[in-house]
Amino acid sequence: MSAPAPSRASSPAEEPLALRHRAAVVGALARELVRALAVPLRALLYLPFQERWRRSTRAAVSGAARVRPPEPVLEAAALRALDGQAIFLSAAEPSGDHHAAELARELRRLAPRVELFGFGGPELAAAGVALHVDTTSRAAMGLSGVLKLLPAILREVGLFVRCLERERPALVAFVDAPAYHLVLARLAKRAGIPVFYYVCPQVWGWAPWRLGRIRRAVDRIAAIFPFEPAWFASHGIDARYVGHPRVEHWAAVPPFERALGPAQRLALLPGSRGSDIRTQLPAFLELARELVREHPGLELVLLQSSSRHAETIERLRALHAPELALILRIGDLRETLRDVDLALVKSGTGSFDVALAGVPSLVLYRLGSRRERLLRRHLLIAPSIAQANLFEPGVVPEFILADREEQLRALALARAWLADSGRELQQQRARLAALRGRLDGEASRRAAGWLAALAAERRG
Repeated sequence: MSAPAPSRASSPAEEPLALRHRAAVVGALARELVRALAVPLRALLYLPFQERWRRSTRAAVSGAARVRPPEPVLEAAALRALDGQAIFLSAAEPSGDHHAAELARELRRLAPRVELFGFGGPELAAAGVALHVDTTSRAAMGLSGVLKLLPAILREVGLFVRCLERERPALVAFVDAPAYHLVLARLAKRAGIPVFYYVCPQVWGWAPWRLGRIRRAVDRIAAIFPFEPAWFASHGIDARYVGHPRVEHWAAVPPFERALGPAQRLALLPGSRGSDIRTQLPAFLELARELVREHPGLELVLLQSSSRHAETIERLRALHAPELALILRIGDLRETLRDVDLALVKSGTGSFDVALAGVPSLVLYRLGSRRERLLRRHLLIAPSIAQANLFEPGVVPEFILADREEQLRALALARAWLADSGRELQQQRARLAALRGRLDGEASRRAAGWLAALAAERRG
């Protein structure tokens, strides 16, 4: 059972901000505005070196794909440094809230008297963290959504400054959400408080000019991909590989198996955000229509964690593939993927979940707007859009649907996998099971250990 959240006589969130805290907010806002205005210039200065960045990232991935996470050395001094200390934890979205909650539980296991407080959501609170504000219940869609949330975000920045001043935590730890957390990290560093970052910004994938900002604001990164420590170290940033937290999520569920035979069920996973569904689902439906035409017995299911976008999904089906019978399945992928033979999945964390489930898949991303095409051509340097391929290059087929030719390539591979009574699909399941067997689910434990080691180092 999680330890109860520490009680506090008064919450800083309930008090008005002092003038100095408001000044810190104004300063942070001014820096972010200047940084945003400078992005076009930074991008132009980066373009001549794009290919060099791309080669270095590709080499790092291929050279470290099978690296095992090192174990943190937890001497008694490290645990004494943590026990009885205050640690500020922050997550700004539901997935980060889950990872932060697992980190909090591991910290309490290492040091039962550690005091945890911060920003987050229901999972972090359930893990015994005293929350000053819920940062996971808000969702910004588009510029208008961000502008509506700006007053709340600025207040949170001021509240963070006040928390640092009052509580003087031994360390602050951020999980994911770099646009939000790097602002707070800079303020913590200016206050002389060490900064730990778990699920770090993927600057190796795009916009590497952000490296200087991370180097100035972060003391240690708990990296979730095996190549990241060497890549960050080459740029003067301390990072330790801990493993991927999604492996923990699947630890109790073995890879799903299917009997040899013709495929019976095709799953579509176009993403969980409304914008992703509107952009990706039409291309997914076009591929599915061709496959169902050749395999009339193939059942088509679309997987979502909630029914929030059910109307949008049905409208797009009626518009782009009215002849298709599409079943909407709601629930956790650890259940809804059990009887799936083949999946078409959008790039992102969901594609890694499908790989960990042992389900053969094609990872797809449709480039819609001209802006996306320009960003892909000139700014994206990631060697892969499928997270599984960052652990085992090429283990999952991936396609960026920028033109008709790429879509036909994806269709040809799906046809080949469905055409041989399931033998190709079984071979792909074996490849995914082998990948899963090389990964372990202890990322949170290692991250907590490296956090404890950093606290000990900084206490001298």
